[in-house]
Formats: sequence, structure tokens, C-alpha cells
Amino acid sequence: MIENPFLLDPGYVGMLETSAFRQRVYDKLSGLKLVSQAPIFLVMHVPTVVTVILGFTVDRKTFIGAGIWGGAVTVIFGIFVIVWLCDAPKRRRIHRLAWEGELVLGRLIACARKCYRGDIYKVEVQYEAATPEGKQVQGTQALERDDLLNEPLPPPGTPVLVLVLDETLYFML
Repeated sequence: MIENPFLLDPGYVGMLETSAFRQRVYDKLSGLKLVSQAPIFLVMHVPTVVTVILGFTVDRKTFIGAGIWGGAVTVIFGIFVIVWLCDAPKRRRIHRLAWEGELVLGRLIACARKCYRGDIYKVEVQYEAATPEGKQVQGTQALERDDLLNEPLPPPGTPVLVLVLDETLYFML
């Protein structure tokens, strides 16, 4: 590994010698984690469960309202489950990239500050690297980097680290 490659995400500093960077890549790319949000739906079902258990002691309107609430929460939960299941192939590919991908040396093609949504400045980089099979891949990534707002950006040709699975899936650190 070379000294001081440009890292778009400075959070990888000190992680590259271990596999900790792989978990960070997976966490960044995997997105929505429905499993961690499941307790929210359980908490939302508490009024329904309590009302059903006490069904004989509450008035009819409260009982019907709790049933409607429970049905709505169940439908929303079902939609989240369907989205999560449909997203499974993408999560598997991201898992393979993070845990089976090879860290290769690439080079910076271009680096610029870009303004997103009017007030968010990000550093956008274009980079290229070679897959383990020798195929060239190019990509573009952007990340908010306030620490580089008044600093010079790295010039083209600067070495970068790219995690590569194949010619269709890669990610610059």
C-alpha cells in the first residue's frame, strides 16, 4: 500500500490495515435497514393490542378505531417488508463488494467542488482503476467535505484506493 492516497471519506483513515473498512463500506452502501426499524412497528401496534385485549371494556368506537389503526400499521409494515425483500439482490452484491472485493490502487482523473441543493458543497471526484482481471473501470463519487472547503484539491493523477469486485461494482474509499 502506498503512503497517503487521497481518501474521499476521511473516516477510512486508520482502518485500512484491518478489515474494519469493509464494514464501513457495507454500512455506507447498504442503505435502509428495515430490521432495525421493526421495533418501531411493534411499538405502533401497542395501542391495537391493548385495545383488543381490553375489547370488552372499551366502547365500540375505540375498538373499531384501534382495528383501523392496527390494519394501517400492518399494511405499512407489509410494504416495508416487500421493499426490503425486493432489495435483497442489491444488498447481496454490496455485501460481496464489501467482504470479497479487492482493494486496488487507482488514480484521480478530476476533482471539483460542487454545490448541491443550493447550500451543500461536496467534493466530486472522477477516478479510474483496474480490476483484478485487468479491465479499466471509471467512476464518479461525491461526498460532503467541509474540511476541504478552503484547501487545495488533489490534482489529477493523485493515487486513490478503490474497492473492486468486478467491472460493474466498485467503490472509491
